[in-house]
Amino acid sequence: MGLEEVRYLAAPHCVTTESLDRPLRRFRTTLEGLGKCGEILITQEDKGGGVVVMDKTDYADKMNDLLNDSNTFEQRSPGSAENEAKAFEKEVRKLLRRTERGKRVYHLGP
Repeated sequence: MGLEEVRYLAAPHCVTTESLDRPLRRFRTTLEGLGKCGEILITQEDKGGGVVVMDKTDYADKMNDLLNDSNTFEQRSPGSAENEAKAFEKEVRKLLRRTERGKRVYHLGP
């Protein structure tokens, strides 16, 4: 979907300054209308609470670029997260064994 098509879809719902309530309703109606289009993704910004309207294909391409960027994410071997979780739980159990309350929580003692 091109920019002109997005403008065409959004034009009937453009925000005016008639009142405070009307523009907010029109904005929400515009987003709902755009959201019904299967080619557009509407989401929140990572920071700031704004709204992002993107072509779904562009979004998927950007996400794949990020996931494949070795400076952003590190490739891990299968099962490494589970192994780290087990090691973490083992250390937590060691700490909890040192207190009576911890023993009761983990059913390790009386």
